[in-house]
Amino acid sequence: MATIGLVPAAGLGTRLGLTAGSKEAQPIGGRPVIEYLLDRMERASVDGVRVVVRPEKDDVAAIARRRGAEVVVGRPASATASFALAAEGLGVSDTVLFGFPDTIWTPIDGFRPIRAVVESGEPLALGIFDTPYAARSDVAVLGSDGRVARIDVKPEAPAADVVWACGGAMGSRFRELTAGMELGIALSRAASHRSIAAVRLGRVIDVGTPEAFAAAEGDRVLEPD
Repeated sequence: MATIGLVPAAGLGTRLGLTAGSKEAQPIGGRPVIEYLLDRMERASVDGVRVVVRPEKDDVAAIARRRGAEVVVGRPASATASFALAAEGLGVSDTVLFGFPDTIWTPIDGFRPIRAVVESGEPLALGIFDTPYAARSDVAVLGSDGRVARIDVKPEAPAADVVWACGGAMGSRFRELTAGMELGIALSRAASHRSIAAVRLGRVIDVGTPEAFAAAEGDRVLEPD
């Protein structure tokens, strides 16, 4: 059994409107934004990290290799397809940790409790965060037991001010979630059938838009814990 971090970095960065360089390689706080996610995966003592990139994203591939990650090259049509590509060949009992390279969150060791929950027997666990951007995220509605009872995908009127932004799963469960529909929708359906383990963490920011990217510089989520 192994614990593997999966990073979908094959997007086109259209929301950010870049004219040069990849979104994941853009500097925030003096570092490429993808490195914040790689830091957090390393803190969970993963056995390896797989970063999915398009063939033309040499800048992201170079960063990933410098950090010791495996680079998986392809042209997946979505982040969910990137996750599915990264998960190919993983064992059913492997632990998968997953996150997004255009989000930054606290605490830096947040994947540790997520990994512990999965390894205790939960097939799926989501990291839950406070955010100022709930309306453009997947909102997590928690039940009285503290588990995720419902996920609202990018709701116009959020029913809560917390979102999921990373997670962990057994390899077999993760492959089921990324087999077809978008991950947020798959998680929403999963929660409607059986509540999902929630790990309350800190705060998350999404740097995928020009406004959010500009506002991220100097945000406290960049500070090491």
